[in-house]
Amino acid sequence: MKKIGILTFHNAENYGAVLQAYALKTYLQKNIEHSTVDIIDYKSPLIELSYKYIKPLSYFKNKRLRKLISFFLQFYYLPKKINIKKIFTKFRKEWLKAESLNIDEYNSIIYGSDQIWNPILTDNDLVYFGKNYNGKKISYAASDGGELDLTEDVINNLQQFYKISCREKSLSDKLLKQLNNVSTVCDPVFLLSKDDWIEKFATKPSIDNYVLIYKIAENLDLDIEAIKFAKKFNKKVVQIVYSKSIKKLFCFNQKFVSAITPNEFVGYFAYADFVFTTSFHGTAFSIILEKDFYTLTFNKRSERITDLLKEVGLENRFIDTTPEYNKIENYKIDYLEVSDRKEQYVKKSKEFLKEALNN
Repeated sequence: MKKIGILTFHNAENYGAVLQAYALKTYLQKNIEHSTVDIIDYKSPLIELSYKYIKPLSYFKNKRLRKLISFFLQFYYLPKKINIKKIFTKFRKEWLKAESLNIDEYNSIIYGSDQIWNPILTDNDLVYFGKNYNGKKISYAASDGGELDLTEDVINNLQQFYKISCREKSLSDKLLKQLNNVSTVCDPVFLLSKDDWIEKFATKPSIDNYVLIYKIAENLDLDIEAIKFAKKFNKKVVQIVYSKSIKKLFCFNQKFVSAITPNEFVGYFAYADFVFTTSFHGTAFSIILEKDFYTLTFNKRSERITDLLKEVGLENRFIDTTPEYNKIENYKIDYLEVSDRKEQYVKKSKEFLKEALNN
């Protein structure tokens, strides 16, 4: 019986992070025979710091006044942070079941997915590049957020990998300048089907007839576009937030849902009539669940979204403002055509995993 470990960002209070970890573990458990699959309970020090209840003043990099405001605002958000941490801790215990940190007990370790190779997020943590492990190393859908420098340490560690795959073609192309046989594969959430997510995982929300907003950063243009769209087609607006900010206390034209479980998160996407997002995983779940959606453009680290949309032929869903159409039918996506491209993309990714782990 082979033991396969997954080393990723499983401990973040972030929906995309825990859902990709759940999807990869679930897929491997079902499809790699004669194996056990564990998520290794490694915790990056910098990521742990970023999710602390109260971070030190030195953590905030903005100018003095904004730095002080950011520091003291933590106390306003403290009750919500405590609640969110409880929700994610319970989810990890029930759905991820991360195991011990003894990496030597594993025959193979899969590094990824998520931005495990983003040095800004990990403070150049070489553990995510295979440091201290001498077994079979495989990267699956690793991402760098466009920030990776190919230092000597990075290249030396990556040369020890049996197979390397990245989530973005832009990163694969960067690595191919120094390494051989680098593949581009889908994010793990695509390894599970629409039915897997809806029937076996999602929690259905109590609201219906709504437009969904999910952002990774504040973007007032997105809110304006979504509200305009919802008003035109007589729909409610629901926005998923980690915690409701002071600005949103006096915003009455949206329903804000916060501190929800990952199961509820997927449910809000599954039953939305339309989605507006700036998030990679917001875009990914819109595609998997065959939702009509728009991803609004943003400047930093957009390659992960543009590469995904190009793979499935939906580049036109990455926009600055919504087109002025009169009928909701004009916003519809033809998922018959998209599905063929998506299935080829997913099939290639599954073949990569099977070949890497069965050989």
